[in-house]
Amino acid sequence: MLKRVVIFCVGLLVFGKATLYAQVPLDEPKQLILYEKFGDAEDKLKEILTQAPKNIDEVYYLLGMISYRQDAFDKAKEYFQTGLKERSTSGLNMAGMGMSMIKDNKLAEAYDFLGKALARSKGKDFDVDVASAVAYLEGGPAEIGEAKKILYALKDRDANDPRPHIYLADYYKKQGVPELAIEEYEKAKELAPDFVQAYAALAELYYEEGKKTGDGNMLNEGVKNANEAISKDPNFPPSYRIRGELNLLAKRYEAARDDLKKYVSMTDNDLRARIRYASFLFLSENYKEAITELEDISKDTVTNVMLRLKGMSYNKMGDQAKAKGAMDEYFGRVTKEDYILWQDYQVMGDIYRSMGDLAKADENYGKMILKNSDMAVYFEDIAKEYEAQTDAIDNEAKKYRAAANAAQTDVQKHFDAYNECAKVNDAACADQNKALMDAAAEKGKEALAKRDEVLAKQLPIYKLEAHYRQKVVEMAESESLQNFYRLARAQYNAEMYSESIPNFKKVIEMKPDYVPPYNYLLQVANKLEDEDKESMSWYVKEPAEMIINAFGSKAVGSLESSESKILLIGYEILANYNFNPTGEEGNYHCPEAKPFVDKIFAIDANYSRIKNLADYCAEVNR
Repeated sequence: MLKRVVIFCVGLLVFGKATLYAQVPLDEPKQLILYEKFGDAEDKLKEILTQAPKNIDEVYYLLGMISYRQDAFDKAKEYFQTGLKERSTSGLNMAGMGMSMIKDNKLAEAYDFLGKALARSKGKDFDVDVASAVAYLEGGPAEIGEAKKILYALKDRDANDPRPHIYLADYYKKQGVPELAIEEYEKAKELAPDFVQAYAALAELYYEEGKKTGDGNMLNEGVKNANEAISKDPNFPPSYRIRGELNLLAKRYEAARDDLKKYVSMTDNDLRARIRYASFLFLSENYKEAITELEDISKDTVTNVMLRLKGMSYNKMGDQAKAKGAMDEYFGRVTKEDYILWQDYQVMGDIYRSMGDLAKADENYGKMILKNSDMAVYFEDIAKEYEAQTDAIDNEAKKYRAAANAAQTDVQKHFDAYNECAKVNDAACADQNKALMDAAAEKGKEALAKRDEVLAKQLPIYKLEAHYRQKVVEMAESESLQNFYRLARAQYNAEMYSESIPNFKKVIEMKPDYVPPYNYLLQVANKLEDEDKESMSWYVKEPAEMIINAFGSKAVGSLESSESKILLIGYEILANYNFNPTGEEGNYHCPEAKPFVDKIFAIDANYSRIKNLADYCAEVNR
């Protein structure tokens, strides 16, 4: 959920040749960025700006990249624009603007900026070419394809340079081919065995793949590479962050805490590092600690990421008012819809749902799905959540029902003992058992009252389940028997009887020989008949006819047990209906009932429920 809160792409923080091999005036801030000391890097770069350096455009580009990687996209764009004002031919800031335009989905402008940046480089400026590739990697398939061309050209230019392999790995990650990304990282390690960034980047890839697949081997490989990175350079903070995140995913929380605390310390309490630590606290379900950490950070500054984390933490703690306040402030600060994550709408939907405002909840869930169509399945998760709650209530109610049954057994036991005492005129014995019997009866009464109290909690939850089962049906790409059946059953449990009928019928339409929906339709009809005190409508007649239509033509010997039972009920209903359709005394029609009675006895000659009707008609026909 918090990938963009917790993780930053290591590959995008690898800088040009000067960082690795030569001293330049900007070497120190670049090193700070590489070590994820972003606050210190910003301070240093702003200090350099006061000196009006000749390479001022590069200073603005680095400031822009720091902002961009913290999701401060508008601020990043301002830095890139300022860099171009200072030097209109700045290839780096052209690339930066290209990346910003891709983020804003202004692809024509993006291609224009990036085309100019590459024309400016002419394949000779490594940093500009890398910046352009990095920008293209932020786009869709066509843009990612452009990045590939640049990166392959960089690789061909210097076969011994490990850095193009790092960026190519980023390309393959974007393409969803982790195996090739791993090959590129391994190639970078082979070319430069002490290139710590390659080990850290590979560890992060294993983290990302382990997160997707849940594969413990991926996490172990990630830790192995993080450990190698630390052995190469114990002072490289990202290695501890990545190892901490791997341990978090593996639920080794103490190890994760140690690594992330060390990471914060090594980055000199960098703001972003502290936010990462707060993210860890949230993800390890230490919500109160996360809030405390965020409140402490808030003394100095407040960021969008912090507000999001606050909202999510308060929501998990059940404090919806504070959760909504934090998320409202977050949404108020985000300047563009494109910058909002689908997870933000999910959290806001969860908050409104917890507050009982389903309309607002569904509005936010709708926006979540627009941003990530795969999240349409979330409605099923919500429905399952409510189903689990009603199951838990059922289990609790069963305990009280069992207690009531045990009490009833005690009542009978003491009643029997009371009678035995009475037979021998033992008044003391009788009184004692009478008292025990009364106490057991009271205990049983209390248990039943408790059971009813517990079960009363189910109805509103069933209604919520039915609401989201309806959403599941609406969002499904194709019709599913299971979805309609679950919806209809939830509606039945929620006492939405009329609403359940068309959905049970839909299940029957999809699978006519599936017995359960017929049973439910009969129960629904009985419920509606009980509610209709005025008329003598036979609500059960229609489902009975549907049952006979589905199973009546089958040979008796080929009927499944469940089919026989439901068919007997169907014939019984129509026998009674034809015998006395109006319910009036004496308005009996044996000839009309006889075909259905005969069908019943053909299936079960001892079917007792129709015996009185059959005996009456047999007597009349003598």
